[in-house]
Amino acid sequence: MTKTAKQVVEVVEKKKNLKSSRVNVFGLTHTYDVEPRIVYVEAPYSVETFEVICAYIQYECAEIEQSFSMDQEDVIKVLEQFYECKAIKKQINAHYGVDLYENWEIYCGLADRVQSVKLLKRNGLTELLNKFVEGFYQAKPEWRPIQEEDK
Repeated sequence: MTKTAKQVVEVVEKKKNLKSSRVNVFGLTHTYDVEPRIVYVEAPYSVETFEVICAYIQYECAEIEQSFSMDQEDVIKVLEQFYECKAIKKQINAHYGVDLYENWEIYCGLADRVQSVKLLKRNGLTELLNKFVEGFYQAKPEWRPIQEEDK
């Protein structure tokens, strides 16, 4: 039986340790890639935990800038720096695929709950996410949303 997103979050909330005994390979994609691509990562997490971690990262970034959508490469940098994952540079067969857009949609009604899971929090995460957002807008200033004070 497949669990609902709410049930998955409930499982993760009850964990004492996020890691599983098995390392899985995930292929990250994004529905709205201009040129579809898969970026691979090894992670010491179950599929459910990994999906919730990805959602948490995306929601934390949305707190900084709602209109900014994280790229697979950015998510993997966060996973490597804060969640003991390892990027895989060559194409391999992933055990599981995670589309970041679909993952966002699946967990969007549970964002507050996902963001309240203490085991997901990491010191320094907000600062790294700020760098991604600012780096993007430095490279593409025309994409920066107009702030209320700028009107």
